[in-house]
Amino acid sequence: MSAQTKILATDAVEHAVHYLRSCGIHVPKFNLTTDWHPWKPGNSYVLTERKNVSLNMGRYRGTFLRNWFAMHELGHVLWDHHRPDRSKPFRAEFGEQRPEDYLQIHARESWKTVMSHLASWNSGLPRPPGEPSWYGAKGGGDERFCELIALMYAHGDFSKDPPPDLSGLWEVCWKYGLSRMT
Repeated sequence: MSAQTKILATDAVEHAVHYLRSCGIHVPKFNLTTDWHPWKPGNSYVLTERKNVSLNMGRYRGTFLRNWFAMHELGHVLWDHHRPDRSKPFRAEFGEQRPEDYLQIHARESWKTVMSHLASWNSGLPRPPGEPSWYGAKGGGDERFCELIALMYAHGDFSKDPPPDLSGLWEVCWKYGLSRMT
């Protein structure tokens, strides 16, 4: 694994943090690591132990994938710190608990939408209508939130109009979630 690959992974997270802060969103402190298997792509995750938060940014080819996963994992950092699910309108869209078969869903669904790259903007085969991704549709409310902000960020930024089938979901996400994370 090259030092350049680790720099790209770190830069993706740092740029996403800078972007969130430029939107007025408070990003809490966290430890950033880039530990992964030398031959296997992926391996992004967030670990929270009391007030210690660690984000491991995995290894991904291409800016689109790095941006998606950086923002997705930062979504978990934001969720754990701000607890946006306390707002009733937000909870109505993002309050679903993780299913009991979450690990199987993660293995089966987490890669599908993001691997369609730019086609992920379109509903249908890349993602179910009204959902940010297959993983977001099945993995619980926090994954739905993380996948939605990842989709928006990887395709440009939060000020871009979302796909028509996600406009209501994005409005709730912004109005009752992200804009309150100050």
